[in-house]
Order: sequence, then C-alpha cells, then structure tokens
Amino acid sequence: MSQMQTERAVLFGPRPPLVLVGDTGVLMKDVLRSCRDPHTTSLQSGMHRGVVRLYIASHVFEEVERDLPGFALDRGCAQDALVRWHKEYLPWLYVVDVPPHWAVDDRSVRAVMERHAVDGPTAQLAAMLGCPTLAEDPDLVENGFGSNEWLRLTLHTGGLAFQSETLQIFYVPSAMAVELGRGATRVFARAPAWAQLLTLGALLSGALAAGGSEKVRMQLRSAGSGALQAVEWVVPRLSQLLEWQAAGEEEWSRQTLVAPVPGDLELALAQVLSRASDLALAGDLARDLSFPGDRKQRTGEIGAVLQASSAFVQPTRARWQLGRSGAPTRLVDDELARRRVGSYGRTLKRTGAHLVPPQTDPTGLLRHLGASQSPGASG
Repeated sequence: MSQMQTERAVLFGPRPPLVLVGDTGVLMKDVLRSCRDPHTTSLQSGMHRGVVRLYIASHVFEEVERDLPGFALDRGCAQDALVRWHKEYLPWLYVVDVPPHWAVDDRSVRAVMERHAVDGPTAQLAAMLGCPTLAEDPDLVENGFGSNEWLRLTLHTGGLAFQSETLQIFYVPSAMAVELGRGATRVFARAPAWAQLLTLGALLSGALAAGGSEKVRMQLRSAGSGALQAVEWVVPRLSQLLEWQAAGEEEWSRQTLVAPVPGDLELALAQVLSRASDLALAGDLARDLSFPGDRKQRTGEIGAVLQASSAFVQPTRARWQLGRSGAPTRLVDDELARRRVGSYGRTLKRTGAHLVPPQTDPTGLLRHLGASQSPGASG
C-alpha cells in the first residue's frame, strides 16, 4: 500500500494507523491491568481495531518474556499474565531489530545511550519514526522519550477504536440504504412510462391514505417528538465527546517527536512502512518515493536497502514490513470476544476522567456513564 493511499482521509474507511513505540515497564503494567479487568484495555482496543500500531525493539520483547512472570507474581497475577501477553498482545505488535546506526546523530538518542545503553534501541526507533513513546523509565523520559502520563495516550487509542467501531456500525446500514435507493432509482428510470405512472400513482395514493388516517398522524407526531428528544440528548453529549477526543489528540501531539526529514533511503522506508496499511512491494515503494533514477533503478536500490537492513522483514515473498509480527496468528477466541464487549464504554469513562477537569461535565455524561474521576483509574 502506497504512502499516498495510507494518508488518504476516508470517513468510513480505513485510516492510517497511529504509530507508537513501547517500552518494557509500561507494557508489563498494561498486561497486568488486562489480567485484573474483565474488559480489554484501551491499548488492546486500539491495537485490535487497527487504529494504532505498536512497535517494540527486540530487547523489549526479550525483557518482557523474561521479567513478566516475576513482575506478575509479585502482584498476584502470575497465572494469566504470560498467557495474556502471548495471546492478546504479541499477535498485534511488531518487533524490530533496530540497526545500530539508526538515529545515532540525534542528541537525545546519544544522551539515552550514554546514560543506559540498553534503552538505546527504543530511543533510536522512536526517533526514526517520529512518534510518541509508551515509556516511564527515567532514562528515556528525562531525554524526551515518553511521559509519566502515558495513560493519556492509551486512552486516546481506545477512544479512536470506539469511534472506528461506531462508524462501521452506522456505515453498514447507511451504505445498504444508499445502494438500495440507487438500485430502485435505476430500475424506475429504465421502466416504461406506463409503469412509472402506475408506480407514482400507487405511492401518491398510499401517501394520501396515510395522511387521512388519525392513527398514522398520531404515530408520526409521536415519532417526531421522540426524534427531537433524542437529538436534544445526543447533540450536546456528542459535542462533549468530540471535545474529549480533541483533548486526546492534543496530548498525542504533545508527546509526538518531530519526525526527521528523510535524508536517506532507509529512513524514508522505515517511516513509510511503519504507517502502511498493508505489506509493500519494492516496486510500489519506488513509485511513491521521490529520489533520482528511473523506476527500475529505484526498485533495485530499494530492494537492496530492504535486504541489507535488519529492521525490514518479508512475511511473504517480495512483500515487506517494518519489524516482524510478535506472533504468527491473531486468534480471537470466545474469551477475548467476551472481554472486548463493554470495553469501549469504559474507555469513554476513563477518557473523560483523565482528559478533562472534574468540573467540566456540563451534560452529566460522566455521571451517566458512571465514571470515576479518580486520577488512578486504569485504562
């Protein structure tokens, strides 16, 4: 999928995924939150719905595999933690073998590597992709990678998942109604004149008969009153939800690193593939990336860079992605499907509680949702 295609804004269709880089501590805390909660977390909702793409450096994968059992045991969640990690996180994230030369000229990256070299690949990956970092490690946070308010980021991804799910729910019947209307219009236009007159006469007769019925008039008045009440209830609350969404986007922007201007082909490929909605052919990348040479020459150069870098992987022949999938299959069993139910409503509650001041709930939506305004509410 080309960069241009992935950046096209479509109201009801797929949007380019938001990109995150994760670190060990935050991921383990989110796994434990998943074990304690009957629903999926906001981060899980975002990943599973495809609105966010989470990348981790290979050392983070190794640290979680090594440390999660003990971390969970100390907090009474040892039985489920590793299972949740393998089944509900790994299949939806990407593990990158970060090349040692990535972003080494970045001052913040050098500061992280001088302070704690183990965290270097996470900083390098985030600097290359120009995206927020889910981290609370002081070695990263104090050099500009991550924030102790990382929960705001995960809540934003959960809110986007809710938005995506809602749009799809409305899109299917709306699209069907539009297509049925178009089909009926085409059939009517192709019908002979006498059939069109008969159809119009039948519709007019039905309308007149309905208009003369007291029962129909009462039903229409009742429906109109109900619709007006629904609009009066929905509009202010929808406006409030949009304000919360804007607050989430503002927080996301605040924690987003400035993406480096692609000065070499490897950097450009990393940025494009991290946001691509599908696996990419070298020829497609050559068509969409602007650099000297004809398309055949550019395709060869891109293929050579992809082959030489440890960061890029071919899941299928000649089709590339950034990083390898954490697990080969995405299995949504009955338990996971059950846990997804209700997760969006909880995300709205937590979003409102974390992203707006407690006194700004003019429509009472938080009270309607039963949200706790406690800063310690989980995501």
